[in-house]
Amino acid sequence: KNIENIRRGRPPAVSYDQILSVLEGNEYSVFENETGKLKRSSDEIWSNLEKLLKGKITAPTIYLNFLKNRGNLLNKLMEKAGLSQDEYSNKNKNISDSESSSDEYDMDDFEEDSNNFNFKIYLTFDDFRQLKPETRSYERVLRQAKNEYKAKQLGIKETDPIQSLDVLKQSSQKGFIHTISLNEFFVHYWSLFQLAVYKSAYKKGHFKLAIDATGSLVNKIKRPTADSHHIFLYEIVLYGHRVQAPIAQMLSEKQDMASIQFWLQKLLMTGIPGPKEVIIDMSRALMGAVIRTFCNGLSITQYVEICFNALNSESEAISLKCYIRNDIAHLINMICRWKCFQASGQKLLKEFFVRCVRLLIQARSLHNFTQILAHILTIAYSQTENTAEHSLNFVFQLLEGKIFNEESLETNFTLFNTYNDILEEKEVEELNVIDTTNSNFQLLLFNINDNSMRAASEKQKRTMSKINTYCLPEFGKKLIKLCSTFPIWSNVMVDVFFCPNITASSAPVESDFNNLKNRILKNESKPMKIDRFVVTHLNSINSLIKMAQDQIEYKEISLHNKNEVKTVNDFNALDYISSHNTEADDINSILTMNNKQNVVELDEVVSVNDYNALDYVSSHNTEADDITSILAMNNRQNTFELESDSKKSTSSLFDEENWRGKGSNKIIKKKRPSKYIDPCPEIRNIMKKT
Repeated sequence: KNIENIRRGRPPAVSYDQILSVLEGNEYSVFENETGKLKRSSDEIWSNLEKLLKGKITAPTIYLNFLKNRGNLLNKLMEKAGLSQDEYSNKNKNISDSESSSDEYDMDDFEEDSNNFNFKIYLTFDDFRQLKPETRSYERVLRQAKNEYKAKQLGIKETDPIQSLDVLKQSSQKGFIHTISLNEFFVHYWSLFQLAVYKSAYKKGHFKLAIDATGSLVNKIKRPTADSHHIFLYEIVLYGHRVQAPIAQMLSEKQDMASIQFWLQKLLMTGIPGPKEVIIDMSRALMGAVIRTFCNGLSITQYVEICFNALNSESEAISLKCYIRNDIAHLINMICRWKCFQASGQKLLKEFFVRCVRLLIQARSLHNFTQILAHILTIAYSQTENTAEHSLNFVFQLLEGKIFNEESLETNFTLFNTYNDILEEKEVEELNVIDTTNSNFQLLLFNINDNSMRAASEKQKRTMSKINTYCLPEFGKKLIKLCSTFPIWSNVMVDVFFCPNITASSAPVESDFNNLKNRILKNESKPMKIDRFVVTHLNSINSLIKMAQDQIEYKEISLHNKNEVKTVNDFNALDYISSHNTEADDINSILTMNNKQNVVELDEVVSVNDYNALDYVSSHNTEADDITSILAMNNRQNTFELESDSKKSTSSLFDEENWRGKGSNKIIKKKRPSKYIDPCPEIRNIMKKT
């Protein structure tokens, strides 16, 4: 009853009988042959039928009705045409009316179903891939195969990196991997060849070690609760005697002083002698570990005190054997990032004060260092121009590379003492209350800072003038705090340790890191697994060490050949002398002249200005070291003037005539500013912009 009450749907626009009536008399037109195979859907017969039916039904729908035998349409047509229905009915007997109710049109399905026969073909996999290439991605499989191949080449068999390191330590990398810790993770590794190169270089004479760390090379260690901290690579690089080679390496999860010191102590336990010069960055942990290891367990403060005492008493020889220094590039970079320079409008002040720090870095004596420091602090603390005028003129002369004399230093020093006498007695008593437990070194810094502040404030009370645009008290406070380790980052200890390297640079270890990241590991995906990185790094080090050993041996042979040539020349001179009956005194003079051949005498190099400087120094009883420094600075100034003149003359060769703008306008490139460590003759013009 319910079924009878259901209304039927909308009747089709064209019934199946109407389609058959259109084909009456032309039943064969839709078939290709007598087997009842329908023509393709692209045949024009279907579009003709659409026109005959006045567009009420589309050509694809007509084709689909015959193909799916909807309403028994195909069977009726074949019956009228007198065609056999057995083969076709067997093929399509499983097609139900419900499955054919969809009017969707799929061209690929039409083409497949239009083939009324089944077939099988047997092909090899390669032939099949050529006919129909596989579109499925195999990147993960190929990546895993590549990793397994590389692990096999490196001798890595374990999947766990820590366990793999332990296996490698006892097998292929025995004698290279030394100490492994799981929690907290670190691994020490170096080869016997590296130690041999170190000992060979130590026998040749002075060399320097550069120690630094870098990251982003190895993966963190996966742990049940949380991953490990970032793992850093520490390296010691030897530089000197035509050699630059790594000596020892450490991967460490912990970057504190104890971990670094333990690594360095393990290295010394191999029997190598301690270095004479070590260059590090401004890290307090690294600085403390290096000083404790190479300076008999001293702390940073104790090391600075010993250096200060050696500077104060020139007759007392320093007991330290290792000169610890800070890299100048790291120091300048740290100062440039001080917050006092980050405010708006402080860019030119940063240019000025960073160059002032360069003067402190290049000071070769304690006296020069303290006087330059006093001038810089006076400028930073003074709020008026009149207060800082004398110090500004003095500092500008130094920054421009001009010769400075002792008179200006003494004048400024007397100026500070005068200001101290002017202060009230009560004020002086309060300012002179200094903690007696402090060392002489800390007392010196306190007095310099105190005198500078008093000199600036006292003169400011008496004479008022324009505001000092160089006033930056925050910089003064930062600088006096930095000076607590000035024997480490300045050049005041260069002459005490008889160090041939004036500039402290850790460029060798930075260069080694660059070579490791951009060449050795160029084709590796970083960060790497720990075990794979250690083995790869050791393999690359072995080749570098062989080249370094060859360089040392080559230098030894070349020096030996030079000595033989020198001996032959001396014997030739002796033969000449004996044949001409020359006396013994003349023999010595001739040999001396032979050794100094092609060397210009000092008297020929010294200019008129140098003699004037010597006259001034002798009249003021200046010491020999000051004479040397004045002559050296004068020579540098003359060299700078010659270079600037040559640049001007060379640039004039490229000048072109441009009459009324008819010629080509030459693009003027902006001149690159000079480096902080170089003299800057244009510093006054730069600072006028403020």
